[in-house]
Amino acid sequence: MGKLAGYTIANIQESFTNTVNATSYPTEKGLPTTDSVKRQPKTFNITGKILAKSNSEAIKIYEALEKKQNAGTLVTYVGRTTAKNVLITSMTPTFDATNKNGMGISIDLQEVRIAKSPYVKKKTTKKKVVKEHIENEKDNQSLSRH
Repeated sequence: MGKLAGYTIANIQESFTNTVNATSYPTEKGLPTTDSVKRQPKTFNITGKILAKSNSEAIKIYEALEKKQNAGTLVTYVGRTTAKNVLITSMTPTFDATNKNGMGISIDLQEVRIAKSPYVKKKTTKKKVVKEHIENEKDNQSLSRH
């Protein structure tokens, strides 16, 4: 059993793929030369069943997952493998006579790396701004008296 975004998926088969792109250039003799390797996002496949007390409850669970998929919401999967910060990229429900109160489901997930901005907001204090404003008001009043 596993949990995807807090929803239970039963009778699970899990797999994941970890790939890299390697750029290669031809040489005069022998194999091409590989000069760089770029890691690709891990992808996960979960195959199981969404089970509930009734078929309509199972459909509501599917629709909740579909809503997260369409919104691009990052979710977590915990089962034999764990996948944090993943997007649901594909869902394939299957309905048959053996699963009266639910459905079979195949779900593809893709790892997402969240970049952190190097921008740091400069801190300003309101006291300094208010103090300068009061001093400027005093100066303006003293100038208007002369």
